[in-house]
Amino acid sequence: GTGINSVVNDLALSGTTLYAGGRFSQAGGVPAINVARWDGTAWSPLGAGAGTATGTAYVRAIAASGTTVYVGGTFTTAGSVSANHVARWDGTTWSPLGTGLSGIADCNTLTVAGPDLYMGGYCASVGGVATSGIARWDGAAWSALGTGLNAQAKAIVVAGPDLYVGGGFTTVGDGSKVTACFAAYRSRPAAAPALLSASFAGPTLFPNPATSMVRLTLPAGTAAIATVLDAASRVVRRAAVDAYHPLDVRGLAPGVYAVRVGAATARLVIE
Repeated sequence: GTGINSVVNDLALSGTTLYAGGRFSQAGGVPAINVARWDGTAWSPLGAGAGTATGTAYVRAIAASGTTVYVGGTFTTAGSVSANHVARWDGTTWSPLGTGLSGIADCNTLTVAGPDLYMGGYCASVGGVATSGIARWDGAAWSALGTGLNAQAKAIVVAGPDLYVGGGFTTVGDGSKVTACFAAYRSRPAAAPALLSASFAGPTLFPNPATSMVRLTLPAGTAAIATVLDAASRVVRRAAVDAYHPLDVRGLAPGVYAVRVGAATARLVIE
């Protein structure tokens, strides 16, 4: 296309659709206020956008899950509705996320993880809840993450039950822990993995061929023991695996191996 006529602050990908958020008024020659969608061929707006075409009300952060898009920034309206610094686009209309961020506030980053949306920014409260720079939206209400942070969060990554946060902070919100601009937070207790069902047909291995780590596709929430056998059927490696712990095959000689999980076996090539 012909691109976007001003600053893009953030991008989000959902399937083959790309979303852009920033401070602009056109995308591909089409009016699009601070947020736009690229379908691989052309740009299009998300309704009337978020914020204003000029001035200080714009989008800093964007995240997407399916056809749902979340934006955060300095704006207080999205489409024709009031939305204090954070809003949701459902593919058709804009809506606020509760009462949003209160007072002098700004949203720097958004991350979707399952049913939850994590927001980092400059804010003392979100949805009426004291949050200190970081908060979680569960689809119905906002909640704090511990005592928060003593300054802005600017980046969030989620890995399983853990959040990794970067920003301008030096301690957690109550000052009890020094964090030096980076912190980890366990957002939810880690559930104990279930045992693998006897009907499990077998794992898919990725990557294959492999050189270091191999991920095994297992039923959601399950764990298993993976046994690696060489061409002579000798056990050369055995380890517990689940969605967050891949199989470490470093140190194995190049060749063809069998990976046994339960009663099923898959072929693995080590390079």
